[in-house]
Amino acid sequence: MKILLRTYLILTVLLYGCSGEPAVNFEEPVKGKSLNLSKEIGDSIFVTENIDTLEYTKYTFIYDGEINLIIKNDADTVFLGTATKRKELILLNRVLENGKYAIHAIELTDSTIKGLETEWLQSILIDSITKSPNYSKIITDTNQVKTIDAKKKDAKNIFRWVIDQLEPLYIIDPYKIPKSVMKEERMVAKEESPSTKFSKLVKTVYPNPFETILKIKMNINSTFRFQFHNSAGEQLINEQKTGDSFEFDLSNEQDGFIYLSVFDLTNKNPISAEKIKLIKK
Repeated sequence: MKILLRTYLILTVLLYGCSGEPAVNFEEPVKGKSLNLSKEIGDSIFVTENIDTLEYTKYTFIYDGEINLIIKNDADTVFLGTATKRKELILLNRVLENGKYAIHAIELTDSTIKGLETEWLQSILIDSITKSPNYSKIITDTNQVKTIDAKKKDAKNIFRWVIDQLEPLYIIDPYKIPKSVMKEERMVAKEESPSTKFSKLVKTVYPNPFETILKIKMNINSTFRFQFHNSAGEQLINEQKTGDSFEFDLSNEQDGFIYLSVFDLTNKNPISAEKIKLIKK
């Protein structure tokens, strides 16, 4: 088992190296009680983003006495490292090639889990909050990637805030769902068109996180009102536009969360408004 997991470790380093590395590093794992995730969470769980659908993802947890491994849908390794517990949070610590650590949090309840597969997103959020003067004392290096030396109290406050920004995944038991119901639900979802109640106004918003220009593509050509607010509730942009593809320049706005509200002014679509959380970095 240990040889197998060490092989996974090499593959995981290669995998993460090819994708996005975290926006911040940590000097060392946040101190806390070491965890066996398979005992803390279970050998495997099934989660869904939307409880109104039956599309779910399986996560499997393996532990070899030192290292925790999380595998998605029995195929993709999405985490390999140590886990510690701080109060209600589980912190996942992944060693980087530079000897430092990527850390992200998981919060578990009886019916939900937050934080799975969000290491990179959480690092963006951490980078945002540590730009505050309140956290200047814990930043030890900004030469290339910001490095943080977070003590227990600082880490708890940072990751509590980060977890609060994330949407939960809902834990389900797919084996209790009759196969006939599952088949019927998937057929209905497949047959729905953009004009039905399952449609959305916004097709995609990119990039997110963004730095200056935000691009928005819609599922329909219509007249929309776009409203942007910051986390303090202050309105940044309030514009009406017609079409199905738009750009907005937010280069003058402060980094952090920006909230977009989109309204379909023709009201021909059953969903006439949507809200989207954005991150400016």
